[in-house]
Amino acid sequence: MADANNRWVESYLDALLSEGLSSEYIKNRKTEDGDVDEETAKFDADRQVNSKYFVNQILQQGEEGLRDAWSKATSAKHYEEKDARLEYLSWRVWFMKRNHARVKREDARVLAAEKVELPEDEQVLDTEDEEDSPLVFNPSSQQDPASKPPRPTSDKVPQPSKGVKPVAIKSDRKTADFTQDEDDSSPQDVSAFFDRRVDGLYIILISLHGLVRGEQMELGKDPDTGGQIKYVVELARALAKHPAVYRVDLLTRLIKDPKVAKSYGQEEECILKPENAENDLGGAYIVRLACGPVDQYIRKEKLWPHVREFADRGIAHAKKMVTTLAEAKTPCELYMIHGHYADAGEVAALMSSTLDVDMCMTGHSLGRNKLEHLLASGTVSKAEIESTYKISRRVEAEERALESAIMVFTSTKQEITEQWGLYDGFDVSLEKVLRNRRRTGRHMPFMNVIPPGLDFSNLKVDLPEDPVIKEMLQHKPAYGGVTPKAADSSPKSGDTPRKLQRNLGESTRDFGEQEPAIWKEISKFLRNPHKPAILAMSRPDPKKNITTLVKAFGENKTLRGLANLVLIMGNRELIDSMAGGSAKVLTQVLKLIDNHDLYGSVAYPKRHTQKDISDIYRLSLATHGVFTNVALQEPFGLTVIEAAAHGVPTVATKNGGPVDIMTTLHHGLLVDPNSSKEIADALVKILTEPKEWEEMSQNGIKNIMAYSWPSHCKQVLESLEKEKQCHKTHTKHKGRLSGSLEVSNRGTMDRMFSTPLANKDRGITHRISRNRADFWKEEANQPQDKRDNHTGSDLRGQERKHSVVVPLDGVFRVGDMAPSIQALKKAAADSGGAVGVGIVSMMGFEHTRNELAEANVDLEGLDWIVCHSGADIWHGQQDGEWDADDQWEQLIDFRWDRVSLQRLLTKLVTAPMLLTPAPSVKGLSPLARALASMPDPDKEEKGVHPQHVCIQLDRESKSILGQGAGGHKLAISTAVVDRLRRRLRSNGFRAHLTLQMVPEQGDLISNVHITPLRASRALALRFLANKFNLDMERVTVVVLPPSVTKKNEMFNVGAYTSDLAELVSGLNKVFIEIPKKDQTFDMSGLDAGDVQSVEKLTIKVGPKLFGDRVQFLEEQEHLADVVKGVKISDESKQ
Repeated sequence: MADANNRWVESYLDALLSEGLSSEYIKNRKTEDGDVDEETAKFDADRQVNSKYFVNQILQQGEEGLRDAWSKATSAKHYEEKDARLEYLSWRVWFMKRNHARVKREDARVLAAEKVELPEDEQVLDTEDEEDSPLVFNPSSQQDPASKPPRPTSDKVPQPSKGVKPVAIKSDRKTADFTQDEDDSSPQDVSAFFDRRVDGLYIILISLHGLVRGEQMELGKDPDTGGQIKYVVELARALAKHPAVYRVDLLTRLIKDPKVAKSYGQEEECILKPENAENDLGGAYIVRLACGPVDQYIRKEKLWPHVREFADRGIAHAKKMVTTLAEAKTPCELYMIHGHYADAGEVAALMSSTLDVDMCMTGHSLGRNKLEHLLASGTVSKAEIESTYKISRRVEAEERALESAIMVFTSTKQEITEQWGLYDGFDVSLEKVLRNRRRTGRHMPFMNVIPPGLDFSNLKVDLPEDPVIKEMLQHKPAYGGVTPKAADSSPKSGDTPRKLQRNLGESTRDFGEQEPAIWKEISKFLRNPHKPAILAMSRPDPKKNITTLVKAFGENKTLRGLANLVLIMGNRELIDSMAGGSAKVLTQVLKLIDNHDLYGSVAYPKRHTQKDISDIYRLSLATHGVFTNVALQEPFGLTVIEAAAHGVPTVATKNGGPVDIMTTLHHGLLVDPNSSKEIADALVKILTEPKEWEEMSQNGIKNIMAYSWPSHCKQVLESLEKEKQCHKTHTKHKGRLSGSLEVSNRGTMDRMFSTPLANKDRGITHRISRNRADFWKEEANQPQDKRDNHTGSDLRGQERKHSVVVPLDGVFRVGDMAPSIQALKKAAADSGGAVGVGIVSMMGFEHTRNELAEANVDLEGLDWIVCHSGADIWHGQQDGEWDADDQWEQLIDFRWDRVSLQRLLTKLVTAPMLLTPAPSVKGLSPLARALASMPDPDKEEKGVHPQHVCIQLDRESKSILGQGAGGHKLAISTAVVDRLRRRLRSNGFRAHLTLQMVPEQGDLISNVHITPLRASRALALRFLANKFNLDMERVTVVVLPPSVTKKNEMFNVGAYTSDLAELVSGLNKVFIEIPKKDQTFDMSGLDAGDVQSVEKLTIKVGPKLFGDRVQFLEEQEHLADVVKGVKISDESKQ
């Protein structure tokens, strides 16, 4: 151990001799007049800074090393000038060390006599006997002690250190106690927050793409298997350790491709088993669900057609698990569905809409941001981006997730403004307004900055006690659950760890006699490897800005003499074999080293392993160095946190995540990454001020548990609960999926709720709004009392084992569909009640009934009808009466306000002075006239549907809406609807828009049906399946499209409505009738805009995409065989 310490002393003495003593240098450079020129004085000032630094480093070593260095110099066989200077220098510093110790002892005696404690970190460098010595480092000589930041005390977290142009920001996180929420009204501990709950929490995480498993993760195997996989697995484990959480399921795709490991074909994998649990159901699990071709591992861009299938399977799994937990006497509430990335975000939104459970989202990487960067690069066209990345589909999925999410988790504030701010569904300013003035019909999700937790188990550091774990240990986990354990702070790899709390004079260089192997590799590059190591660790990417760091080091003489630069730039074999961008960066680095003659001062080892990472940080700690991350833009800054965990002060970019990290940890300085001078000045400041260095080092360690997984989970659950409570005061529907799902005799979904004291069965109190009740009364012409009691015990659909569904796209399709409906009704009647028939109509109930009657189709034999594009569900009863479903009304009332929506629609299409149509006003479109003539929103009008708005787009309307938006192509119906959807989203309105193309006298009239976000024909099918306890695999949809054409192995299926893709997607079986010649629509007379609209509504289906789930029927007579096949299939499954 002594030999190791001696090497440090000898290294610093050698550095002093290499730098030269400043007084000697000035003496040798004086002119004949005895003056010193300006250049010489500046150069000597640099030497003086370095000399002071090395002297102070030596003074912190033991006397033994100084004595040995002096003895070695005096006993040298060849007594040369260097040995003489070394002897004098070592004796001189040794004397200072002993004198320093004497002064401390005297001060201690004086203070003891006065009964005053000597502060542990007191450092006094007495230089009375050496007043003329320029070698003594005195921090007070550089700045006024009064301007120094206060030293931290036991109950205060230090403020950010003053440095080089730090970025001043307001932090939303209180660093004094990062486990507490800002709001005084929020819970202060787990006990107050969750202990009153009886049932545990059941949480679903979704990460759809990539290869997901709990152990031996193949990170980097392909673009889809990256850091997100590691993140979601660690999050699942961490959430399962929370005392309030009983079970966490991470849903991902089932893959049985022989090209990947068999473990990805395992349907369930336990990644955390609870200790002393009441049953085997608790803990964290990876649950793999079939999605698309199970026997193929396909990239995420090809998964979009199968998203709704995955959602259907996720809904079925959630229902089954909630019921299983309740039956095992461990009832749990499905508390949150959390989607990760765009595809999983859409899945979470679909599951949330059906199960009525709050959903959250973490974007990880966003489509609009990627599109901007790709276009800015100039290397690919927008068409190529769309073809490769399906970027528009990804962006739409992210928009849909924003519409449904109660909360979006981000890592940094910059992610909110610069990435999510690009989306129609989120605006920073409007979100603040809506949060302060909450309205039921307008919503934007709360963007919650909660950085991901870190797994510190692989770091060779001592960790402070995690206050969150300490808090959790005081509470009993749900049903036994998982008892959280304190972080493991035992030594790693046989090394002796440093002490957590260090005094300024305590050595941080004592790591044992055996230095890590990576240190030796780095030392090969360096003339004096014991100098402070300025460390950078990143791949050689232009965005990481490594060249500016090398330039800053090379241009600053003080830095060159004071420290070494260690660049860990990934692993490489030959530069020529590297990717073009990486090779270019590395070549530039080598040229800068050569230009500034930095040989012997810069290390750039060729390779390192994952196990070396912690040792590399420890090298910077051992040498009292600094870590740097000066990327041009850093999305998060994981390395900045890892450096803090090792106690290494940091200089980081002010662009991105490090801003929030520095505000939390207070362990470094922020700089402009484009300024090499600012980077160099910040490095010199930290290196040459020992107290600053020590304060930053201890701050990083002291506050590091703000980035622990327990802290992350605590913040997630508490902030989510707070948001839930806030939303309850502004929404009508307050049901939570919890306990068990049962189908009662009335066919309703009963729920079991959490209560403060005991479990108690509750049902939903059904209250029909007056407007809705009046509308139903008028529409069905039946007594009001009948309308209030629709969920009788004699619903026709309650005993069905399978449902066959027929879409009715408008009045013009009733005649074509009537034979199919009649055939299906007859076949269903012959099934003995096992199969029922339902209709999903774009028209209202009364309109649908009348049109069917004219086509000689009565409602007898139909179980239910979905009307108004999903805004209504009507049930047929055994006595022939029809009742509207008020449970559906309550579910779809989610974030809906028809009054405000109508006002906005009016503003969008007409100026205020044109609200009242007048014959003299020219240019007023039929759409504007229609909206202007709508009933006054402030007055209750009969016949106005409270949850459905339909507006018509004729040619004139489309042209006016398309004006100023880039030409004729935006005047087509699909583009106009997209534009309208974007405007609604940007104003905080959440709605579902369905475009309906209506043939009329050789022309196409476009109708836009606007319904609540959760109201669509496809979502209504999921609601009914839930209501009657049917899996979606027991639902069959029979479609008669306007056209079917075959190209290779795929079929192009035309559509009259934009929701056909939703109806044929999912787990439900689909039979597509090949239309006869008289059932097709002739488009020869349409203008180009309408033709484009029809083409955009066309969908592609085929065996290669959907397997045998989607089939084609040549003849209408085969519909009876469909029902028979359904019945036989059901009997075989029983």
